[in-house]
Amino acid sequence: MFARAIEPFDAALAASGIIRGALESGLSNVLTLPAIHRLHPPASVAPSRSRFGLPEGMFLLAMSFDPNSDVERKNPFGAVEAFRTAFVSNPDVRLVIKLNALKVNLPAVLAALARLREIAAADPRILLVERSLPYEELLSLYASCDAFVSLHRAEGLGLVPMEAMYLGKPVIATAWSGNMSYMSPCNACLVRHRLIPVEGGIPEFTRAYLQMDTVWADPDLGEAAAWMRRLASDPALCREIGARAAADIREYMRRADDAPWAEQLRALWEQRRFMPESSRKGEVEIRALRAAVATHREAMLPLPQRLASKVRREAERRLLWRLRAAAAPGGSRA
Repeated sequence: MFARAIEPFDAALAASGIIRGALESGLSNVLTLPAIHRLHPPASVAPSRSRFGLPEGMFLLAMSFDPNSDVERKNPFGAVEAFRTAFVSNPDVRLVIKLNALKVNLPAVLAALARLREIAAADPRILLVERSLPYEELLSLYASCDAFVSLHRAEGLGLVPMEAMYLGKPVIATAWSGNMSYMSPCNACLVRHRLIPVEGGIPEFTRAYLQMDTVWADPDLGEAAAWMRRLASDPALCREIGARAAADIREYMRRADDAPWAEQLRALWEQRRFMPESSRKGEVEIRALRAAVATHREAMLPLPQRLASKVRREAERRLLWRLRAAAAPGGSRA
């Protein structure tokens, strides 16, 4: 699927181990390089429960997901079930669920959201936040809660859990896929899982679309509930795990700033200059890819092609102009 969009390139950057594995299993003659995704949180982020109408003096557990990225994959109902199991009759807890703006009007997605709203209406401890928020305000919402939960079935990276860890929040998360690039038993509350066949609610995450037997993780909800109870009853443990999470994510960001992939790309570019013409990627392939993106609205492309298009544009904006400058006569090689 994504191979057609990426194979015109000499290299692809992968923000996590699972992304790199997917690229390497699906691409020919494309070198894959690890590249840490960096966060850029605003300095003005600050907790404020009153700002969001959240109750004081209660244990607040947060989660956030994008319905456009498949409800079955993000698994909010797993988080709801674990929350209800953990706190059968405890009135002093809340589950805050942040929803991103809905853009995909597929029946399965709309039905899942309707079910989630019914659950929230029946349980006043479950709070839905459905309005769009600027980035600073979004992170301030996360900062206003005590802990975070992500019982996903698969993540390419898991940007939201990473943001929560940066903010010093203990994160209860499925111990599988992209988040394991920066999580460990030392800095997160990892939940065991069993692998099950992929069957999502949008076409890109169905076996019919993937045309192969693919699996993702189904988290142990009993174990997730145990973590919820433990964190709610032990504020000191919350602070300890959150502090370790924040320190580890900052070290992760420091490694991102080193950007070793940039020097590897430069070396690869220089090596390709001395390769036979037949082994170089064709400009015709690249022009064809650009023409396809220009001809068809990006929103109409399948998800892998949309992601590849965004990666290509970002690479051109951030890196390729530097390589072209270095190649020019008298160009800087710094």
